[in-house]
Amino acid sequence: MLVDPGRMILFPAQARRASLAPVSLNDLLTALRGPSGLGPPPGVALAAVTGCEYLPPRKVARADLQALCDQLPALPDDLRDGLVAVNRMRLRWPGGQIQLLAVKALADALARHAAHPTQDPLLREGLLPLACTSHRGHHVHTCARLTEGSYELVLALDTKRWTLPFRLEEYLALAIRCAGAPLWPLLVADAARRELGLPGSFAALEREVAGLLVATSPGVDWHAELAQAVAAREWMRPGRTGKGRPMMDGGAPMSSETIAAHLILGHPVPAGVLNFYRQLDGTVFSWRRDGLFADSRISGYMDLFWRKESLVAEYLGDIRLNGRPEGQYRVLVHGEYPIFIDLAAVDRYPLYHWNYSERSLHRICLTFDEYMLRFIRCGAVQRWERLFADGFAADTPEQQDILRAVRTVCLDQELEGFLAPTARADRRAVAAVL
Repeated sequence: MLVDPGRMILFPAQARRASLAPVSLNDLLTALRGPSGLGPPPGVALAAVTGCEYLPPRKVARADLQALCDQLPALPDDLRDGLVAVNRMRLRWPGGQIQLLAVKALADALARHAAHPTQDPLLREGLLPLACTSHRGHHVHTCARLTEGSYELVLALDTKRWTLPFRLEEYLALAIRCAGAPLWPLLVADAARRELGLPGSFAALEREVAGLLVATSPGVDWHAELAQAVAAREWMRPGRTGKGRPMMDGGAPMSSETIAAHLILGHPVPAGVLNFYRQLDGTVFSWRRDGLFADSRISGYMDLFWRKESLVAEYLGDIRLNGRPEGQYRVLVHGEYPIFIDLAAVDRYPLYHWNYSERSLHRICLTFDEYMLRFIRCGAVQRWERLFADGFAADTPEQQDILRAVRTVCLDQELEGFLAPTARADRRAVAAVL
């Protein structure tokens, strides 16, 4: 049941699989307006998201409607009625929003265009701007092009134009199904997908956004892990000021808008990776104590997944690794010894330790979650990853130094669990005698 605290409606957390059946604008608005006994019509399942803000439509002043009709005498009745029905209505989620241009704003824009015909490129083409979605400098406008007694919806991105195969009410239903994710209309115009080379699909976007906004996020509580690690180690707390001051910063939670926009590109993100970045985006560990130190920064989500160039070139130049192009690798952890992630293996995202002396990568035998847990629990002490990387003998003096360092910074009750994934008798035997 919908709850109406004044003008804003917050929908309860419930997700229902949406069908592809079209809905009428009247049914859509009835379901959003309040308890109707009908329940959400097909196509509006994602309106039932905790935190969804709904500002209902407002009445249109007679003078504003008359001004719009005077400017557009050929305005089709169904489009006019639709604009009146959703006037100033807004739906907003953590990762996106839906809002059509108000009738008064449209009338004013047309009046300005009549006075200065060269100012608005869309109106100059005969396109009536209805809505805009944008992300990182890319703006996708949804417009109406009037035809004889009817209209068609058109997408405009820079100088590109694509026709949408549905009406205003279907457009709104689709927008609700993907929670107004940035740039979503590009995925429902087949010509746009082909021309832009977008590998994503609307069905995948709807599914992923539903999981992002509706489902709880099972997995590690990274805030709790970070707080516990710092609380148990007084020397890690940033209590003193000046140069050399310890810094343990988990960064800010990643915005849902960023994740939703990324999904447009069709790159799947494993649940563990997504869960981490939803909580901590931009983690930094920096400290020095008794000859040990940490100076590591985990790449932010946008650097890791959005940047076109590979950051690995900073360390590897133009060489190729194992016959695979270096572009598939990104730097996950920046520091004295960088850690790379192989984004081509989307099912598991393997991690690699970079060996400067050999100029080679060594696979780290940890999952993403296992790696991050140990990163936090050992304070990212230098070279700790070698304990879990292939190609390093356990009985060398260097490896023993690393074990001693880990033993120094880890709590006693954590040490066995910290080393457990190695499952290597020689390494654990060395650890036991330290």
